[in-house]
Amino acid sequence: MIEDDLTGVLVVIVFTWVANEVDVHDLVLISHLDRVQNAKAWLVRLWEVVNPRGVVVIVSKDEVWTKDSLDAVLSNRLRFVGEQDLPYTDSKGQRTASVTLWKRVE
Repeated sequence: MIEDDLTGVLVVIVFTWVANEVDVHDLVLISHLDRVQNAKAWLVRLWEVVNPRGVVVIVSKDEVWTKDSLDAVLSNRLRFVGEQDLPYTDSKGQRTASVTLWKRVE
């Protein structure tokens, strides 16, 4: 048996897709697309973690993941429900995030 002393060690695991161990949920909030290595990989498998009547809220802080670009990836498994712009302030000043709502296609 091998024992390691990991006291005081921070272990960070970065996933670039949805892990198989993630359970299904009624509501899934995605707000990290600008921080993952492969956002499309997350989006392609997103429907797998949403219950058949569940909803997904996607917050996009950049212009890469607009309603149209998300629809191109999600439309075969998730149906677009609505969109709203959400103003916020960060270290770069006043900005706007796009919040989209999707429902799983049964």
